[in-house]
Amino acid sequence: MKEIPNFRGLLVILLAAVLVPFAALTAKETSYAAEQPDRITGIHRAYIYGYPDGTVKPLGVLTREEAAAIFSRLLEGCDKWAAEQKERKFSDVSPDRWSYREISELADAGFLQGYPDGSFRPENPITRAEFANIASKLSTKFDLDVPSFPDTPNHWGADPIRTAACRGWIRSFGDGSFRPEEHLLRCEGMMLINDALDRRVNGEGLTHKVIRWIDNPAHEWYYEIVQEASNSHKYERMDKTKSTERWIE
Repeated sequence: MKEIPNFRGLLVILLAAVLVPFAALTAKETSYAAEQPDRITGIHRAYIYGYPDGTVKPLGVLTREEAAAIFSRLLEGCDKWAAEQKERKFSDVSPDRWSYREISELADAGFLQGYPDGSFRPENPITRAEFANIASKLSTKFDLDVPSFPDTPNHWGADPIRTAACRGWIRSFGDGSFRPEEHLLRCEGMMLINDALDRRVNGEGLTHKVIRWIDNPAHEWYYEIVQEASNSHKYERMDKTKSTERWIE
């Protein structure tokens, strides 16, 4: 089922750039920042949309097409895509499928691949290795101290997994393993993306007028993670990185 935007009090725009700064400030915002030099302000765009029934399914598995849609939103679409383009990239992704454009964009730009039989299998849960393969192509941050994982040396995704880990997009489990063939929950995908993009808020930092999902209760560990991912917002914080946000609006 297609994820759709929730328009209750919030105009969600498909703008969430990974490769450019998020602090695209208006003249008013720039003036505000200049008057308070110890505060950093910016804008984060929602990259997760909910469903028609008011849910966001944080504990549902993240599918391959949902992951494609998320990364397409984060990248603002890819330059190689043309609106009139109708070439079918994969045998099981027709032009009338809700995720067709996003999948085609990322395939055109080299961010994702299908299977040897020409299929994409859009409804299949995405594996941690497949997620890492897409994420390994994003951003330029690199940490040479990230070790390899004991359960990936002979895996097809060993190199992109290590690259994604070095760039801060994925992490190991407590025992040091990566478990490349395990599936990602939607909230786990949001947690990894939020961490990589330095997006974090707590309950005190949320504004009153936010989208709230019926299956994302405030007492759950993933509550603020989901709120951060699914609400477009202007924020401020005291430090440039690794500092919890306070949402302005």
